[in-house]
Amino acid sequence: MRTHVVKILLCWICVVLTYHTVHGGSISTCWPVSNCDHGTMDGATCVCDAGWSGLCCDEQPIECQNNENSICFDCIRYQVFTKQSETGRLSWTAARSKCEELGGNLAMPHTQSINKDVRQFIFNNDLDDEVRNGLWIGLHRNGEGNFEWVNPSINVDFTHWAGNQPNNHRNEQHCVQLWKRRSMKWDDAKCGVKKSYICEFSYCA
Repeated sequence: MRTHVVKILLCWICVVLTYHTVHGGSISTCWPVSNCDHGTMDGATCVCDAGWSGLCCDEQPIECQNNENSICFDCIRYQVFTKQSETGRLSWTAARSKCEELGGNLAMPHTQSINKDVRQFIFNNDLDDEVRNGLWIGLHRNGEGNFEWVNPSINVDFTHWAGNQPNNHRNEQHCVQLWKRRSMKWDDAKCGVKKSYICEFSYCA
């Protein structure tokens, strides 16, 4: 009887602790955990990468579902965080850190097709009304004064600047936004200004 009760108690603890969502991924704390296929170990805990689940983070990611704040294509989910989001508006640096904390990156619309689809998604879902002061993306000036993506291995071969941009006004504008006033074309702006932002997350194996 005592053994049966213990088994039930352990099973209940396992169910309660195994599937939680933390920053876009899942966290599994059901002992024992021998490996962590698509995540990182934290003691006896397997913290899954975004899109993966299961005790050892070995369950295939489910198909991405579009909604009013996110769109999926080419194995990437793009999610818009507006002033209505839990984090609210953030500086460029804080937005980059938040995207990384959630398991992704500040969005890199580095091709014409991706940039077009992201902008069209914003317009189609009336998100442009929620990002009137701009929307941070993952492009910025590096220490040499050249623009680069937060993943510098991706070349800046495509750009979509608004007219007369970038102008680096007063030598203070080193981060890039989608500019509401110019139909969500690109504009350099002061990195410390709090704006809405867009993250990207890989969801394919």
